[in-house]
Amino acid sequence: MSVADQIRRIKNAKAAIKEAIINKGVTVSDTAKLDEYPALIDRISTDGGDSSLYPNFFEIRTNHNTDYSYLFYNDESTDDIIFPDIDTSKVINMAYMFYSCNANSIDVSNLDTSSVTNMKYMFMGLSLNITSLDVSHFVTDKVTSMEYMFSQAGGLTSLDLSSFDANKVTTMKNMFYLCSGLQSIIGLENINANSLTSSAINYMFQSCRNLVSLDLSGFNVSNVTELQGICDGCENLEYINVSGWNTSKVTTLYKAFTSCGKLVTIDGVLDLSGLKNGLYVSASNQQFAGCTSLETLYLKNIYKDIAVTNAAKFSLDLGATKVKDECLVYIIDQLPNLADKGITNNTAIKLTLPTINTLTTEQKQVAIDKGWIVVN
Repeated sequence: MSVADQIRRIKNAKAAIKEAIINKGVTVSDTAKLDEYPALIDRISTDGGDSSLYPNFFEIRTNHNTDYSYLFYNDESTDDIIFPDIDTSKVINMAYMFYSCNANSIDVSNLDTSSVTNMKYMFMGLSLNITSLDVSHFVTDKVTSMEYMFSQAGGLTSLDLSSFDANKVTTMKNMFYLCSGLQSIIGLENINANSLTSSAINYMFQSCRNLVSLDLSGFNVSNVTELQGICDGCENLEYINVSGWNTSKVTTLYKAFTSCGKLVTIDGVLDLSGLKNGLYVSASNQQFAGCTSLETLYLKNIYKDIAVTNAAKFSLDLGATKVKDECLVYIIDQLPNLADKGITNNTAIKLTLPTINTLTTEQKQVAIDKGWIVVN
């Protein structure tokens, strides 16, 4: 081996040792010599709980004192992360901060989020060992993005968002996607989400299979155009509160409540004025497919502002549900007159009623007189 190659190997080894020491939270000067390294190594904590090393860690890993993004990104260490009492009041960006972090626990009780504007992907993919996360003190009134914030943190069993103010948040897409262990979310009803637009809450709770109840009455969806997959696969969800929602601008509800087999109540009225893709897309992915327990469902302004052209899309199939008679009467009253939509001699656009319904002939006739084929 040439002398040049040997020197190169020594330099590479020194760089690797330096990086390893720095990654453990100990500052290594650029001018430090190799014979200084043993003393630096002696400063490294082996128990993972010496928070006194964290100030050095932050000094090294952050670009400046306003950016904490990617701080523990893909960190493979299983050590507990305990934030020291350091000033984070000027931090603006916490995106991807703990993305795929493998720690056994994370203590963020000293984290000041009062200036943060970006929390997207912040806790996505946390280790399954992390079953609790105290974010109850988080100040979020400046945050604009929370998309994927807790996504795939499958170990979490509950979250307290009581302190969250989402008034400036424009997107919460996939925020809790695949939080399969999550049983409750506190404070959603008061989250003050008034800036949501477009597809802002698509797939927000998809595959949160252990959630039992959701109160989303604090969400302003008046400018939202898509509600795709919002509760798809929430197989233990029994109740969802959407009272006060204005869904008149929503053009698609694709798989919104699919496979919610225990869902009994959708509390509120869904305005279907602009539903361009209709309600019945296919047996497997229509909005209420698999909602075999659904009893309370109110739909208004059905297809009010759109052209009805495709029977396969605009038929309404509630046959596999348990929707109550009083709800069916309400829905029938809201059905459009197909003749007014330019459709005559229709033989395909159907209203399929639950098999357990006890509607009278007169009640069913209201739908028939509007040009709908009623199927029991």
